[in-house]
Amino acid sequence: MTPKDTSAAGTAYWFLDTLAVVHSATPPLVIEITVPPGGSPPLHVHDDLDDSSYLLDGRLAVRCGERSFRCDPGAYLPQPRGVPHTFRVLDSRPARMLLIHGDDSFLRLIRSLGIPAPNRALPSGMAPVALQTLERALAEVGVSVVGPSMTAGEADTIAAASVMPDIAELHRRALAATGKVLTGIGHRQWAAPTPCAGWDVRALVNHLVSGNLWAAELARGKTIADVGGRLDGDLLGADPRRAYETSAAAAAAAFAAPGALEAPCAVSYGPVAGSVYAGHRFLDVLIHGWDLAIASGQDTTLDPALVDACHDIVAPQADLLRASGAFGEKIDPPDASDAQTRLLAALGRRA
Repeated sequence: MTPKDTSAAGTAYWFLDTLAVVHSATPPLVIEITVPPGGSPPLHVHDDLDDSSYLLDGRLAVRCGERSFRCDPGAYLPQPRGVPHTFRVLDSRPARMLLIHGDDSFLRLIRSLGIPAPNRALPSGMAPVALQTLERALAEVGVSVVGPSMTAGEADTIAAASVMPDIAELHRRALAATGKVLTGIGHRQWAAPTPCAGWDVRALVNHLVSGNLWAAELARGKTIADVGGRLDGDLLGADPRRAYETSAAAAAAAFAAPGALEAPCAVSYGPVAGSVYAGHRFLDVLIHGWDLAIASGQDTTLDPALVDACHDIVAPQADLLRASGAFGEKIDPPDASDAQTRLLAALGRRA
C-alpha cells in the first residue's frame, strides 16, 4: 500500500536513487537524504539559491568550484549559488546528509520526480528518470546541469586529499578565538558599547556564556522546560573570563560527544539536528567575537578558514537570520571587498 502524500514533516519519498525524509516542510526546509554507495548527482549550479548540508553518516568526495575535499561525518558542505558542485559517496555504505534550504524548491523537485516511500529503505524497482526529464525538472527550480557525475577515479583522488573540518571542530575553534579576545578586554572596558545595539561588553559576553550553557544542555538532550530559568540573568559573576572559559568548554564537549551532531536539539525554533544547532552557535560565537574586538580596540582579523565556513552557513539562511532580529540589515560592501568584509556586511556590520 502506498502511503498518502501529505507533504508534511515526517513524509518520506523515494527520489531518484535516494531516500528523502522531510523534517521541516516550510522554509527553512530541512530534509534528510540517504544516498547509496557510489551515488553522485551531475555537476550542477543553483542559479538563485545558496544551498547547504551537513553530513550525518558515511563519507563523501566533494567538488565545489575550484575546491575538492573529503567530508567525514559532521562536516558542513557548502553549495553556494553560481558555483558548480557535485559529490560521490565513498566506500560501500550509504551516506546520510541533512539539507537546509531557504525556500521550498528542493521539496518541489522531490515531489515532481519522486513518490511517497513505502518504507524507509533506499528505493528499489523504480524506473530511471530520463536525462531530459531530470534537466527539465531541475530547470523549473533554478538548477542547471553543467557536467557529468563524479567518477570513481576522481572520488578516490579527492578522498586522499584534505578533510573538511566538521562543524563541532569549527565551533570549538570559534570558541577559542573569541576566548582570546576576552583576555584582551581591559578592566575599564566592560561597560564599553559594542556594535550590538543596547549591549555593552559585559552584556554581550553574558549573552555568549548563556548561549554556550544552553548549547551544553540542549545538545545533551535537555529541553527548554528542563532548563527553566536556571540560565536567566547575570552568569558572569566576579570573573567573566572564567565564566566564559567554563561555558565554552561545556559547549564544545557537548557537540563533540558521539552522536551529538545527529541527535535532535529542542531549540526554540526546532527541534533541529545537533549539526544545525552547532552551526548556529559557531556563527554566533565567531561574529560576536569580532564585536568584542571592535568594542575593546583589539585586532579584528578573523581566521580566514572560519570566515569561509561561516559564510557558507550564513549564505542560505541570511534572510531568515536577519528576520529573526539576531543580526542587522544587510550592507552592500565596497567592490573588491575581502571575504571577512563581505561576511560582516551580510550580517549588518561594517568592517
